[in-house]
Amino acid sequence: MEGLSDLLHPYTFDIRFDTAKEGGLYYLDMSDVLAREIRGFEKGIPVIYHGDLKYHNPVTVSFYALLHHDRYVLEKDELQAEIFLKQAHWLQVQERAGAFTYPTPVPRYRANLGWRSAMAQGLAISVFVRAFNLTDERVYRDAGLQAAETLSKPIEMGGCTSFDDNGLPFLEEVAVIPPAHILNGAIFALWGLYDLEKISNTFQSFRELAVKRLIKELPRYDLGYWSRYDLMYHIPATRSYHMLHISQLKVLHELTGEPIFKLYADKWQNYLKDPLKRIRAFGKKAWFSMKEIVRYRDQGQGT
Repeated sequence: MEGLSDLLHPYTFDIRFDTAKEGGLYYLDMSDVLAREIRGFEKGIPVIYHGDLKYHNPVTVSFYALLHHDRYVLEKDELQAEIFLKQAHWLQVQERAGAFTYPTPVPRYRANLGWRSAMAQGLAISVFVRAFNLTDERVYRDAGLQAAETLSKPIEMGGCTSFDDNGLPFLEEVAVIPPAHILNGAIFALWGLYDLEKISNTFQSFRELAVKRLIKELPRYDLGYWSRYDLMYHIPATRSYHMLHISQLKVLHELTGEPIFKLYADKWQNYLKDPLKRIRAFGKKAWFSMKEIVRYRDQGQGT
């Protein structure tokens, strides 16, 4: 979600908060993201591109599944449930190996082929819980617990979590060492654990510790004029990710009642309204992106 189009036409993330009802709406409406990022379908499963590589991204598949589950909840259209369950089945089959892995490297975080993601695991949990509530098929409950098991393990043990000196877990969107602490991915993963508690309390204590870690780290994402995408690079997030952070923090405040989430949601919303802060954030982000392009080009040339 970067580039000029992000500046001129940022993504939207409408809050659709409904946790009171089992199997209810997902926390955010991600239809805008899906409309721009899905490049086709193979056997009904969405496809995206990374350069010349075409593949099924478990995050995209999960968002697509949750979108259709939302539509089913709102419209009671059985076709929407059918599309949702097709995605849920695909995710469940893919997860049999123990975790979702990615076929593309992420040079920015030194992630080689086959890296794992707490975000992918958490979103899949959100899908599995809804599939279980819809069908009562135990395979989906088991899949959700298995996904949480992988999510909660240390990265060094094949999991997706880094731990601080006090044993507090951070859910890593890109599960590599050193961890980058990507904010939006950690929150999506955390929501999966909240959803899991609708059918099992096995990971409740771990989820509570993850909330404490997020509260502890949140001030570090505040640049004083914008939010950071991660804690590895001291640069502002894109406008779309900044807006995503705001929506996510509003949801977290509703989920937890913790005032710090509302505090930073309001603060970052005010940053967004300030034209000087927007210009500063866009300028710094653009400069960083240009340096990255040059660096990766030079690395490709062996310099």
